[in-house]
Amino acid sequence: MPLAITSIFPRSKITLGLDLKGGIDLVYQVDLESIQENDSVTDAVNRSVEIIRNRIDMFGIAEPSIKAQDGNRIRIQLPGVKDPERVKQLIQNTAMLQFHMVIDQALTAAQLEPISADNEIVLMQPASNRQQAIWFKLVRKPEVTGRDLKFARASFDEMGAPIVHLEFNAEGAARFAQVTGSHIGEQIAIVLDNKVHSAPAIQSRITGGIAQITGGFALEEAQNLAIVLRAGALPASLIALESRVVGPTLGQESIKAGWSAGIVGTLLVLLFMAFFYKFCGILADLAVLFNTLIIFAVLVFFGGTLTLPGIAGLILTVGMAVDANVIIFERIKEELRSGKTVRSAINAGFDRAFSCIIDSNLTTLLTVVILYMLGSGPIRGFATTLGIGLIANVFTAIVCVKLVLDLYSKGEQARTLSI
Repeated sequence: MPLAITSIFPRSKITLGLDLKGGIDLVYQVDLESIQENDSVTDAVNRSVEIIRNRIDMFGIAEPSIKAQDGNRIRIQLPGVKDPERVKQLIQNTAMLQFHMVIDQALTAAQLEPISADNEIVLMQPASNRQQAIWFKLVRKPEVTGRDLKFARASFDEMGAPIVHLEFNAEGAARFAQVTGSHIGEQIAIVLDNKVHSAPAIQSRITGGIAQITGGFALEEAQNLAIVLRAGALPASLIALESRVVGPTLGQESIKAGWSAGIVGTLLVLLFMAFFYKFCGILADLAVLFNTLIIFAVLVFFGGTLTLPGIAGLILTVGMAVDANVIIFERIKEELRSGKTVRSAINAGFDRAFSCIIDSNLTTLLTVVILYMLGSGPIRGFATTLGIGLIANVFTAIVCVKLVLDLYSKGEQARTLSI
């Protein structure tokens, strides 16, 4: 039975933020010139944020922070990234997939002239180990696009070379079958981000909405392409403005400095309470430690992220946890001085301090909510630990300490109280 109960609790560690764990901090700007005419800038930025988030989630990075900022900018913070260049490529890849009918092909673009700007486009298939670069004259309007895509995954062809396997939705499958059925013997170019990846000849009508992209991929490239195709195409190109790598060494230094400050501050508070309030001070110290344990437990249970500002919030929580006990103990002292028994003084002290503790913690909690709603990553980290700590503070001070003092007041030694 005990083992069965323990299975409901998480076994993972606390997730550390970028400033503690290391990772990358990227800032991109949406290229206004690449936005479609019927698309607004705000909508393009918001959709880019969602698509990037989907790509990062599929890549498997825990606790990413992806935010739209002023000036059409997007800030991306990814803790624990071991391959920054691959992640950058994954983010910046527009992934605009299109299928165009081929009109002609040549080794140079000049050989394809004249070109009708309204109905035709000229794109290149980059050179590979097996062939040189080829230029294609294509019908400008695509027959099928990535919007009709249902699924994409990396796979291997008969020769063991990496490919990307595509599956279209019902509408895309019907359109693809119609196009291939009416253009048998012709070439259809698979275009991704204005580059031709392959231009196979249509042998027969293709039903079922199945296709594949070849092009001499490495396995990692095929996997990245499958991820971005599944997540969807970006509505506009992204321009890299800033790229900062936070190394694990800096993260370790931050952890060491943060914990040093926290331990020293906590020890000073605990010693003060034990010296000034004696037995009751020791109870308050135990409540503070229990309060800290609750904060860590909540962070682990809900998959929260601990950042350097979060450690600052944790240290502040220690002081506020002691503050509630100080109010209670001072009230108990007043009751004892007025001649009441220990049990009566404890009950009266908690009753008189209750409203004051609730009011002070509630007003601070409202501030925490505002900080969390309006703040960004670091501010939210501070607000999260402080908010959890405030709620735990009320519980440990009013429930836990009160329970222990009630048990004490029922014993034979209840004639006096060390406070």
